[in-house]
Amino acid sequence: MNHSQVAVRYAKSIFLLAEEKNIVDEVRNDIQLIESSFSAFPELKESIYNPVLNPSVKAAILTDIFKDKLNEYSYKFLMLILKNKREASFLDIFRNFDDIYRKSKNIQKSTITSVNKLDKEIVKEIVETLEKSFNTNIEVEEKTNPDLIGGLIIQIEDKEYDYSILGKLHKIDLEMRNVSINI
Repeated sequence: MNHSQVAVRYAKSIFLLAEEKNIVDEVRNDIQLIESSFSAFPELKESIYNPVLNPSVKAAILTDIFKDKLNEYSYKFLMLILKNKREASFLDIFRNFDDIYRKSKNIQKSTITSVNKLDKEIVKEIVETLEKSFNTNIEVEEKTNPDLIGGLIIQIEDKEYDYSILGKLHKIDLEMRNVSINI
């Protein structure tokens, strides 16, 4: 079985269990904590992914870090993945869980990129407008890119709306390249 199928099956399993126990949001928070820990401490991720490291050592590391911070079911799920030697699929499982979660809650990911960090009220207005336009809940990530010169770029799932000055300059450049001058 390939890794993506494994990740989807594990993600569905923990989601269905969490749904049954009415702890979906709590499990999602736990998964986000684990993901952020892996990102913040690359040596943790490297240790857990290391095929040479004894599984009991990996279990001890994860227990020390997460046992008192996670819901009982999240912790047991973490240990089950480790016991079944599927730790190389951790991040894929978490990503698939998040996809299932967002689909169940009618949430779409959105990224807003601007020159500078936007005021919270402006972000709130943008999110409210997007939620009305797309008839969905929006989960927004903010990014900055000084190359935009001004304006912003909004991405929702696979759509991109470029309202930046840089984007407008690119359009003008393309139009100018396609102009033929007849004398």
